[in-house]
Amino acid sequence: MAHRFRRALVAAALIAGPGGAPAEDKKPVRPQATAGPITPFAGTVTSLTFSPTTASFNSTNPDGTVNASATVVSWRVTGGTNTLTWTLSVRGPASGSFTNCATIPNSAVRVSAPSGTVNGGGGSYVAGGTITLTSSDQQIASGLEGTGTRNYTANVTYTIVDAWRFIPSGALGCTMAVTYTVNAP
Repeated sequence: MAHRFRRALVAAALIAGPGGAPAEDKKPVRPQATAGPITPFAGTVTSLTFSPTTASFNSTNPDGTVNASATVVSWRVTGGTNTLTWTLSVRGPASGSFTNCATIPNSAVRVSAPSGTVNGGGGSYVAGGTITLTSSDQQIASGLEGTGTRNYTANVTYTIVDAWRFIPSGALGCTMAVTYTVNAP
């Protein structure tokens, strides 16, 4: 069994507003947290945060790929052993698309966590490669738990591929809530 901790991030895809100007969306973050059973000597995730809380995609001429600024996901693990592996996963909404922009599917978004840090206890960070966003948890990073209390960060990036194929909704901002899950068994 693993200790799970989840939080949601609103990723706003602001492709273009009226007249080609970027639209703005200031929707609140809807955090979600769940915890599963904890096994003896298991690591415990004691916090999970991310900043900024909104990843924005802005483009008035979205030929090819549109990138968002990186989101830093941070968490703390206490307990556990250096023989166990933690994982960081991400998933998109069950609806399969952006809110207010149903023509932009989850599958248009690529997510990766190419770099990160571990502070204390001998833990490690391993990038998991780029994934195509779906409504199921997909691992984007992992590493050894180490011992004692460890603080982790992951630099998560978002990209919309072939953005020219998607018609923006006009004045409405397009949003997609994603959920991060940290497992520390």
